[in-house]
Amino acid sequence: MVNKNTFLIFGIFLFLTFNVTSLVVSDSTLTSEWNMFHRTLNHSGYYPD
Repeated sequence: MVNKNTFLIFGIFLFLTFNVTSLVVSDSTLTSEWNMFHRTLNHSGYYPD
């Protein structure tokens, strides 16, 4: 029989892994959107740099 603590730790591990993955994915999406916005401003000559 599986120990309840082992099951709990495994569940927490899965939960954390899922959360970190979704955080990283959403962060990269936000970053790429910001880069596109930045590039558009650059092409319009509005943004120096």
